[in-house]
Amino acid sequence: MSVADSKLTRQTLAPQNMITQLSDTDPKTEKFQISLIRKSSISERISRLRSLTQTAIQLSRRAIKRANPELSEKDLQCKFVEYHYGNKIAVGLKKYLNNKAINQTGFTG
Repeated sequence: MSVADSKLTRQTLAPQNMITQLSDTDPKTEKFQISLIRKSSISERISRLRSLTQTAIQLSRRAIKRANPELSEKDLQCKFVEYHYGNKIAVGLKKYLNNKAINQTGFTG
């Protein structure tokens, strides 16, 4: 499939198949930003990715806490997992955390 056939709106293939798609960025600026990414080392790219991921997780957790101030830390963790990975995994996490708490305290109910 060619670029012309793909119905991309302002998404043009940049050299090395990087698709440009920032609608609020001047095309020259965008090309410059892409060139900076290409010039960076693998370790710099991974570091940047880890930093962005950590920031996204922190922002998500903060928003969940603000929306649910009554929840315990354990329930906030489960809510985060529910939003990002689904209810089934969140239920499993909650069971795991409850079992872990029981095993640590020796209290069974």
